[in-house]
Amino acid sequence: MTMPAVLPAVYRSGLLAWILILLILDGIAIPSQDLDAEKGDALLKAMSQKLASAQTFSFHTTEFHDRIKRSGQKVQINTARDVLVKRPNGFWTKYTGDVEWEFWYDGKMLTGVFPGKKIYVQREMPPTIDDTMDMLAKRHNMDLPMSDVLYSSPYDAFMNAQTHGGYSGKDVINGSSCGHLIYSSAAVDWQLWIDEKTSLPCKLEMTYKNDTGNSFYRIIFSNWNLSAKIKENAFAFKIPEGYVRIPMLERVAIRQSGPNQTQTEPTNP
Repeated sequence: MTMPAVLPAVYRSGLLAWILILLILDGIAIPSQDLDAEKGDALLKAMSQKLASAQTFSFHTTEFHDRIKRSGQKVQINTARDVLVKRPNGFWTKYTGDVEWEFWYDGKMLTGVFPGKKIYVQREMPPTIDDTMDMLAKRHNMDLPMSDVLYSSPYDAFMNAQTHGGYSGKDVINGSSCGHLIYSSAAVDWQLWIDEKTSLPCKLEMTYKNDTGNSFYRIIFSNWNLSAKIKENAFAFKIPEGYVRIPMLERVAIRQSGPNQTQTEPTNP
């Protein structure tokens, strides 16, 4: 039987559907929407300049992330966090929910208390927030997604030569119209929503490609105050009586016959 030169609409739609299925099964990626690199860069720089110009600021977050235990079980962690910052060397945060910690950094020492187990950690740190965040990430193997907005240049914290992406469109976050940015790099894929009126972060999502333990984070920002009043003892640590000090783990190199590897061991504060 000879097929007609022009297929009926029902045949055409069915044929397109089968072609789409075959493409997916064959592993051929369907192109994603175009991203506006120039507009994304402009929005990110405006946000960075707004935060960098604030010498004191505070905000609130609600956060969610996946954690994969050594057994392979995935658990979901939900927390709420309050943050207070004084550039260049004052930082306080307290978060509650599935995990509860309170941290102080005063330009000399980082102290954290964990009421759930009545323990605390304490470690000498560099004299600036920027250097302290770098040290926590590099030496203590602590991924801190929220920390990118704390740096003296958030733009440089988010971007590097391997980061590519741009502006995707608009979304409404907590009633605010926010520009949606999508970026990818070798280590992490991230999305950032920036308030169109205030140039402040609305929401951040990060997927770490090489971290099987804590792969996905979602952070929603609110209650921004770029002229926060700082009390005199705001960054002075407070260790409750009866709490036991535990060491902070530090990444160290180990020598083997094969390629260089790293593992985590306690530091000597």
